[in-house]
Amino acid sequence: MPADDIEAYAVIDLEEEEGYETDSEYNENVDINIDACDDISSDEDEEAVNADDELLEMSQNKTQIKAVKHSGWRYDTDTSSAQEYPGLYKSAPGPSEAVLAIPELPISLFFFFMSKRSCQHVASESNQYHDQMITQRTAKIQTRQKMRRSKDSCVEVQTRKDIQQRLCEMKQIEPHELIVALGLMFARMMCPHKTRLSYHWAMTSVGAIPRGTFGQFMPRNR
Repeated sequence: MPADDIEAYAVIDLEEEEGYETDSEYNENVDINIDACDDISSDEDEEAVNADDELLEMSQNKTQIKAVKHSGWRYDTDTSSAQEYPGLYKSAPGPSEAVLAIPELPISLFFFFMSKRSCQHVASESNQYHDQMITQRTAKIQTRQKMRRSKDSCVEVQTRKDIQQRLCEMKQIEPHELIVALGLMFARMMCPHKTRLSYHWAMTSVGAIPRGTFGQFMPRNR
């Protein structure tokens, strides 16, 4: 491109374009629009700004801050704790009647809080999370298989398609399975071990963990 053409396109005079307004005209239009809007600045907004200015000024005055300790505390009586509201509990504090009606058994109290509705909600969210994480889990599973393959040539490395298909075919989590899983965790808590959780599904005894304990109630891959 010739140098003359470059200079011609180097600067564009916007004021020469059709429909363009200069800065002064634009500012005048803005001022007119602001003055025409009634709701841009209200009395409440102005009062809030003034209150902020007063607090800012007081925060820089040590004498006023010390005075607040004795005379600066007041509360709004319209929203105090003494105000009456319909339906408030007025009896003596203590367990509710619904809890007192439960037999004095820990398992009954547990199911009072871990209700059927709660289990259904947890199962639903768990299934949704499983579907959302299939792609990431597929990549991680294949990476672990490759690491194991580097140490043992007999280890098979599945394709991502096969891994993803296996994860997609996994059955949906049912609410009652959550109770089974919690029961197994309680059993482990009562007899704690510092070994891996997966050892509870081992086909042979691992230390103090007998074989086939958790597998009787829930498969390992579940």
